[in-house]
Amino acid sequence: MRNSFRLLFTVAAMGIGTMSIGSTFAQEQDRTASPMGTHPMKPTQGQAGAIAADPMALKKAQMTAQQAQTRLNAPPPDALELAKATRSKNVDVAKRILLRNGFSPQQLEGATIVLEDKTGGGPITSESRVKVTIEASCCPLTITIIIRF
Repeated sequence: MRNSFRLLFTVAAMGIGTMSIGSTFAQEQDRTASPMGTHPMKPTQGQAGAIAADPMALKKAQMTAQQAQTRLNAPPPDALELAKATRSKNVDVAKRILLRNGFSPQQLEGATIVLEDKTGGGPITSESRVKVTIEASCCPLTITIIIRF
């Protein structure tokens, strides 16, 4: 009984200590806040901020990603070009391909483009059957392009 009481007291004391540290941390965050009340981790301007604030815009970006994915899995030239851009981490080329396949400049403005190569490092040739996956997620708007063989 004595040991269980000691354990309960220790756990309760740790919880109170954690609560006081948490409130001190929150006060420090409030005191060092960014100018004009903006949060340093949240986008405040550009299309990514607008899409993050508007669920319908995010839904539209996700639908566009699905349509672009379908288009890119059909014509091999764009898929191969996107695979090469993904492997070389060339975001500018990837954006141009996304624009040709359904994304609007407004959707890509301020968006983070993540390029993932899951091909295992094999050569990308005209005979390669590249599978492209495009996902759109929020806050900030992130478009992830994954290539596989």
